[in-house]
Order: sequence, then C-alpha cells, then structure tokens
Amino acid sequence: MRLFPIILLAMLALPACFPKSALPPGPLSPEVVVREQARRPAVTAESLEEGRQVFIATCGQCHDHPDIHAVALDKWPRILDRMVARTKLDASATPKLQEFVEAAHE
Repeated sequence: MRLFPIILLAMLALPACFPKSALPPGPLSPEVVVREQARRPAVTAESLEEGRQVFIATCGQCHDHPDIHAVALDKWPRILDRMVARTKLDASATPKLQEFVEAAHE
C-alpha cells in the first residue's frame, strides 16, 4: 500500500517534466522579421520561413510540436543540437532552424 502514493505522485509529476506541446507555429509577423534583421543582418524573411518549415516538418515527426515559449531560450541550442543529431537533418538547415526558434521565442 505504501507504493500507491509514490506511483500516484510520479504519475502527476512526470508530465510536468516534458515540454508542453502546441500547434505548429504560424508565420512570423513582419515586425518580428524586421527585428531579427536588425539583430542579424544576414537573416531574411525567406530564411526564417525556411527555419519554420524545418521546425514543422522535423519536430513533428517523432513527437508533438513543442511549445517554443515553454522552453527557456538558453536551452534551445542544446535541444536543437540533440534533435538534429537524431534526425540526421542537413547541416545547412540547422542555422535556419535556430534562427527561427530564437525569433519565434521572443
């Protein structure tokens, strides 16, 4: 009987450990694109959209799309590195994916 409270507590706490899921992210607003271009001149609306498309296509293959805002911005690079390695994503897509996540996070 003492095991039941532990199992119950684990069942309640475990979902809180995983990133919350969300619908696939929509296109970034023109204001966000302009802000990102001011921060990083090499960023374009097209490169951000490519990053969004990679996020949608890749992140939804194995699990629900994560809520970008539910994960701290400083944790995303490590998460993306780990996920990119698992998916064998083309290395040229990785910077665009990172740029999109950073832009969408703010």
